[in-house]
Amino acid sequence: MICLPAVLLVAVAPCASAQNAPLVSDPGQDHFEFCKQLYRQANNERDPAARVASYRRVIPRLNTYIGRFPRHRNTAAATYYLGECYYHSGAMDDGRRVLHSVVNRYRKGRYVALASNRLGYDAVSQKKYAQAAIHFGRVAANASTAQERHRGRYQQASCYRYAGETDKAIHAYSLVENANGAPSIYRENASLKLGLLYLLKKEDGKAMEKFKALMEPSVSAKLRMEATLNYGLLALKKKETETADRCFKAVLLSNEEKLPSARCRSPQRHLRRATSVCSAFTTSREPTSRCRWTLFWKFIRNCTRSTSASTRRC
Repeated sequence: MICLPAVLLVAVAPCASAQNAPLVSDPGQDHFEFCKQLYRQANNERDPAARVASYRRVIPRLNTYIGRFPRHRNTAAATYYLGECYYHSGAMDDGRRVLHSVVNRYRKGRYVALASNRLGYDAVSQKKYAQAAIHFGRVAANASTAQERHRGRYQQASCYRYAGETDKAIHAYSLVENANGAPSIYRENASLKLGLLYLLKKEDGKAMEKFKALMEPSVSAKLRMEATLNYGLLALKKKETETADRCFKAVLLSNEEKLPSARCRSPQRHLRRATSVCSAFTTSREPTSRCRWTLFWKFIRNCTRSTSASTRRC
């Protein structure tokens, strides 16, 4: 007779009892997986008419699931899917009603963030920016990934800005600007918007500080040039004509480099153009920055048209 070691006998015993344990049935999970599969098929449908029909077929099944399993752990997800199905099938009011029920019942979590995100964009489409800001604030608080949280906070700030709630917008943009790990695209855009909001509040010193921080080479060219132009306009307002001249030249020459004429044989002509327009700006008595902005880009467009023609002759 073969004798097994005692340690081996102890290790084998639980395996035998596990095999004899009864399987636990979860009809709620099975039903949910079936509904989720139908929802995914509707999402993946490429034909628009067929997609709408697929969403409409899922709606009664999700309603049945929610009615049968109102307290199941998957009910929040099923309710969110139901709201999306209503939206995609054109029943907007029903979609809003269902997604609001997700927010009001569960208060926090991933599906509250997803429902709030949909409601936020829906409010933006109706130009209800203050309401949208509240929805995006819930996205920032409940989203499951850092990327989604930062995006939600940035969208919240933008909605406050569109709603004219300047102080709330400044607070939200500041959170984005100072957030650890936030993507640079959000932080840099937040800094630019803060500068513009401080301009609106006539706090020129704070505005210049934000614009100057964006004039570094590491900042994307589009944001850097807008910040440089605004910094130059503020410098001009303070009678710092040399600083304004440098800023305007930097913007003009940056745009000149992108023009086809940069390949021409007379680059000094573009430098003379930049110098002449900067002199016009710095000696202008026009008090409004908006007029300078208009003149500036009018010059750029004229320069683009004329230099494109000269390129064909090069």
